[in-house]
Amino acid sequence: MAIADDLALYAVGYFAHESHPFRMDSYCLNTIQRKTPCTTCSDVCPEQLNISARKPNWKGCINCNLCVTMCPTEAIHESTTSLTSTLSALDTDGDYIVVACDDYEGHADVRCACIGCMPWELLAAMSLSKGIVLKTKICRECPNEFLVEEVKGKVKKLRRFFGKEEFLRRFFTAEPEEGKASAGAAKRHAFSSAFGAVKSGAEQIVAENPPKVSHYRALLLESLESIPEENRPAVTWETLVQDGDCRGCIICGRMCPHDSIKLNIPDVTASEYSSVLRVGPGANDTEETQIEEFQYPQSYIHEASRCTQCGLCYISCPISNIGGWDKITTKKVPAYNETPISVKLCEKCKRPFKPDNEEDTVCQTCNRRKFGIGGRR
Repeated sequence: MAIADDLALYAVGYFAHESHPFRMDSYCLNTIQRKTPCTTCSDVCPEQLNISARKPNWKGCINCNLCVTMCPTEAIHESTTSLTSTLSALDTDGDYIVVACDDYEGHADVRCACIGCMPWELLAAMSLSKGIVLKTKICRECPNEFLVEEVKGKVKKLRRFFGKEEFLRRFFTAEPEEGKASAGAAKRHAFSSAFGAVKSGAEQIVAENPPKVSHYRALLLESLESIPEENRPAVTWETLVQDGDCRGCIICGRMCPHDSIKLNIPDVTASEYSSVLRVGPGANDTEETQIEEFQYPQSYIHEASRCTQCGLCYISCPISNIGGWDKITTKKVPAYNETPISVKLCEKCKRPFKPDNEEDTVCQTCNRRKFGIGGRR
């Protein structure tokens, strides 16, 4: 099943609401773990709604979508009405889409409470079809400093993602009087075909388990994939830095809401150790990671193009092996980062472990059981 089939939730209105955003609990940090409660969505809500509650009460929601763009795992998605209104701008004449906040008095193809409330992936995907005119000058008059900073952050994120030159070809503060945007009418299919895949997969999504990736990221990835690689812009993704002490426990991978972490350990199969999903060439994107060729005999695979930098892997690693973020720039979709690891397989349980000494052949857990420590008698 294609990655964008997850977006078919919108096409059929499944789990969707017309009057307010909705939360996909399977992506929510509070569903995945309870050690560190996340209240970001509630904290930023201008109406002070308790969105992070187990059963959020949306009464009083003004559809500003601030919770949508601030959620670290992108678990909250805008209403069908809101998304459809934005997508309708693709059908307008011309090579530009004008995006502005509700306070802007001029013409706009897309209206929103604040440009800072729009997911950056949505803006990036739209820019692959048409030039995007961001009406940000009015931000100088905005009394809400928090929102002003969000707009600045959104622009910086898009600039980092595309690179300065490509960003300036796709984003504008005013519609140019002469010339056409780099995307142009000839490339409109890049975004529209992605949403076409959404509609065609509508029936499948109800019956099958969706791939674990946010709606907005799926839309961006499908839009990039629809452009031939030779014409596709090289974009920059943030990727994990692991410090080389990985023990193969794959707790980080099990915790990841978007399934962006895998281990390449050739002697381990999913049937032997269900927590390690085998990575192999030609694998389909819903069960295994597709990668053409491994760089190392054993490796830690991070699918940077799925990752939303929620930080759950960092806080869940029992040995603090994940140390921060790096960047990779590539035309490849999906975008992977592979770093080497060195583990052994325990002679008894067949699970990966990091030996303290070269002679060790049994993991610490099996050793404790051998001496009756922490095991059943």
